[in-house]
Amino acid sequence: MFKIFLQRLSLLAICGLFALSLAASLQPALAHAAGPTVTIAQPGATSSILIGHPGTKVTLTGTGFKPNGTAKLFATPVSDPNQCKPNQVTDNMKAFVPDSTTIGADGSFNVVTNWPDAANIPSAPYYLCVTTQDEQAISSNNFTVAEPVAIKVTPKNAAPGDKITVQGTGWLPVQNINVSIVSNGSPITSQSVQSAGPDGIFTTTLTVPQGTQDGSYQVSVTAPNEDTNYMKANQALTVAAEPTAAPSTPTPTPGTTPTATTTATANSSGSGGPNGLMIFTFLLGGVGLVLVVVGAIMYFSYTRQ
Repeated sequence: MFKIFLQRLSLLAICGLFALSLAASLQPALAHAAGPTVTIAQPGATSSILIGHPGTKVTLTGTGFKPNGTAKLFATPVSDPNQCKPNQVTDNMKAFVPDSTTIGADGSFNVVTNWPDAANIPSAPYYLCVTTQDEQAISSNNFTVAEPVAIKVTPKNAAPGDKITVQGTGWLPVQNINVSIVSNGSPITSQSVQSAGPDGIFTTTLTVPQGTQDGSYQVSVTAPNEDTNYMKANQALTVAAEPTAAPSTPTPTPGTTPTATTTATANSSGSGGPNGLMIFTFLLGGVGLVLVVVGAIMYFSYTRQ
């Protein structure tokens, strides 16, 4: 009885092993029958919303492809599967670097790379398009290119010991940011801050070190995990020591200056002066003229008689 039980148990074990082996061999075929699928992911992302800039690290995965083939990798703003076909590269399809990968024996691949520079339209959602010799797949999820990074520094003129405020937007994905005051390419003071929110904002303050020489400096913001030009921003800062106030000198009170008085002298016009003599002469001449006229009249009257 016990011997029969062992025989049946052995038979069941052999059948179980055969079933497991058959399932394992059929799994790639079943997966391929469902069609290949591809997805985009961001390492360390805490949200299903994928966003960043060209150069942001992404993970590209695919399953269900024919084993041991070559998959070509593209980013495209078009979600239509008909625009993602083998051997038909359109202007919308921007290649990743590297632009292809080898599909494993299980029909899958996994590639960690950076978002391509050519796929850079701000606020545009991009999809992963993968093509092989005779297969294609487009991702159901997407990656959005963020608006360009920007910073604002206030005030733009400061003295040693003063504090300046640095604000930033567009620093996505959320990550640690280095904020520095730089002189000739070398930081004289730095601070680390994390961007936050869907807009990638941050605010921090820096103190201009005491003893900083007067001159022009740069406030520089970078993302250590993404050393690309898309994640750098600079703004000018002028440092000038405040002038020392000169000691005040008492101002003497001016004395009273005598004012010279000018006395005008009027010309006299008495009869004894030159004007009186001239009037007397005219009167005398007039009397003489009258006497001459009267004498002439009397003469003519006497002659007629």
